[in-house]
Amino acid sequence: MSKFGQRVKHLVGGMIPPALFFFLAFQLLALTQALMLRQYDIDATIFVAGLLGALVVAKVVVLAEMLPFINRFPERPLIWNIAWKTTIFFVATFLGRYIEKLVHFYRETGDIVSAHREMVQAVIWSRFWLIQIWLMVLLLVFCTMGELTRALGRDRMRELFFGISGKSAAIRVPNASKLSEEE
Repeated sequence: MSKFGQRVKHLVGGMIPPALFFFLAFQLLALTQALMLRQYDIDATIFVAGLLGALVVAKVVVLAEMLPFINRFPERPLIWNIAWKTTIFFVATFLGRYIEKLVHFYRETGDIVSAHREMVQAVIWSRFWLIQIWLMVLLLVFCTMGELTRALGRDRMRELFFGISGKSAAIRVPNASKLSEEE
């Protein structure tokens, strides 16, 4: 396989865990929004938006993980990298969501100052911050799990969460068959 093909395979493979995590997280956010909007009889069909948002965030996470300064505190306790990455991802999501809303109003007004003024008046800030708080908690969970996986290794994490790792299964299966034959 070519070097480019290997990089693409690595990038796509690296996107699967964050895409799944953020897909579930964004669906949780979508459910929260739908439940909040239901009281006002507003139909919220944002499943696809959650899916697209998850894919975008997963791509950003994978690319951010490639930055040289992202693992700034590898020799310190895990909380340092967890707090660092959560902060970086939180600021990125805040700026992304803020700019997304600003661009929407800029298209309507044609002027950045007017767009900002309109946005400040029109956006429901309590809803904006509710979603940001959810994102911060979810990013904290994501970064914590990522750092634990980095520190303990994928096999050890699989063993801790699911009981048997790939190496353990290969060792345990022959022993189990010997025990059943002896009985």
